[in-house]
Amino acid sequence: MSTSEVQKCKRECRRLASERAKLEGIILGVREVIDACLVELHLGPNRRGPYPYLSRKIDGKTHLTYVKAKDLPRVRRLTDRWRVFSQSMAEWVKVNRRLESALRRLGKLHVVEFRSARDPQAGQSKTHASRKKR
Repeated sequence: MSTSEVQKCKRECRRLASERAKLEGIILGVREVIDACLVELHLGPNRRGPYPYLSRKIDGKTHLTYVKAKDLPRVRRLTDRWRVFSQSMAEWVKVNRRLESALRRLGKLHVVEFRSARDPQAGQSKTHASRKKR
């Protein structure tokens, strides 16, 4: 176990834990959201528009809901919050995996082998069959 390796691994764990805590703050701070994307479509033969729609997946199918102009600012704000929440959750999962991996590496760096004072060759495999019977 190299002290510099342990210190490096601990620094990485602290950095990842700090990054995870920052993401958790964002995730826990989210208020009302609309779990959909705001899209603008051009419709009709003359491709008029753009017309704002909410797009969301329900049972594997995309559903569009028209958004009135008077509701657009609020809907845009709520869908933006959903995007921030979703992206933060995805990043949290990645950071959490990296942190778990770093913590496991740190644990492996601390592993020592036990050697009995009576048996200088402890650690070598012995079988009961190799012992002499008395």
